[in-house]
Amino acid sequence: MIFQNVSSVPVLLTVQGQEIQLAPGESQEIVCDQNIMFTLRHVNKSTSLSEDEIVKDMSNGSIVATALSSYHPPYFHINLDSTYHLNNEEMSLVQIRQQELSPCYGVMYDRLYPVISSGTITEVNYSFSEKAEFTELYLRASHRSHRAGRIFKKILIVLGIIAIPIVAVATLFGGILGLLKCVLSLAPVAVPCAMVGLLSKISERIDGKKIENFENEKIKKNFSGSFKEF
Repeated sequence: MIFQNVSSVPVLLTVQGQEIQLAPGESQEIVCDQNIMFTLRHVNKSTSLSEDEIVKDMSNGSIVATALSSYHPPYFHINLDSTYHLNNEEMSLVQIRQQELSPCYGVMYDRLYPVISSGTITEVNYSFSEKAEFTELYLRASHRSHRAGRIFKKILIVLGIIAIPIVAVATLFGGILGLLKCVLSLAPVAVPCAMVGLLSKISERIDGKKIENFENEKIKKNFSGSFKEF
């Protein structure tokens, strides 16, 4: 079986208990069983922005920032370790190629994948050694970026506690008219706080789903719609 690196980056190939580094354009013939498992890895590690950089970007909701968001570097550039199970033929040629895919804003996958002259890939799995580190980093950054929303939620709760007896007294002495005047007087403060709290809650849920893209099954699903999938 011949493994040929046709990508532009060096590749670490692990197969049949051997680890071989293939430079761009380099080939290696290896005697393999009919059913094998091999792993393709990048030589370089995954990278990420700093916690402060992620917090700054997540907290910047301006129109200009949103319009230019596609030009920002990803929070996480993930160099995947890609493991493939292959039912092969003796003289199969395996070309190793590279593909980048961004499943969502802030995350970029970089995988090495095989194109095989004969044989069948029966299973594929993805991992990366920085998963725990990146998860912790993102959760810290996300928590910091939503601090303002949490403050507004607390203000709204305090206003609610204060407003209940005021509304009750206004209704008791002023009837419906008194209730309406009281609600209208509180609205300029309560409505903006409620809107900020709601938007913060929605943003937290969206941000919380981002780390799902670190999981093997989610990565497989994201690549399943790729035109470069097998």
